[in-house]
Amino acid sequence: METIPVQTLITIVVIASVLILALAASITLDRNREAWKEGYEHALNVHRLIPSPRDEANIASAPRKYAQNRGPSWKDGYKSCLKAHGLPMTERDSQEMRSDPYASMDNAA
Repeated sequence: METIPVQTLITIVVIASVLILALAASITLDRNREAWKEGYEHALNVHRLIPSPRDEANIASAPRKYAQNRGPSWKDGYKSCLKAHGLPMTERDSQEMRSDPYASMDNAA
């Protein structure tokens, strides 16, 4: 029976490791994208705005941002909604952003 050369085994292990890391990064980016969308939609709800076609386009093209945690992505989505509608940041918005639903999860990680 023929044995597999050590170099080939090392190559297989390295390629498998890279694929696993890429999958983990993709999952993180997708979760952050969902958090961004939720932040955007939450701002729409807070300000009682009816989503326009522009909002739907913004939500559909939500960025796959890299962030260590989902909280910053959620806040970025909230701020993007305010900016898209030309709304200033108010005290209420600051309170809403402090009530970030991912803050406790991010702090636990």
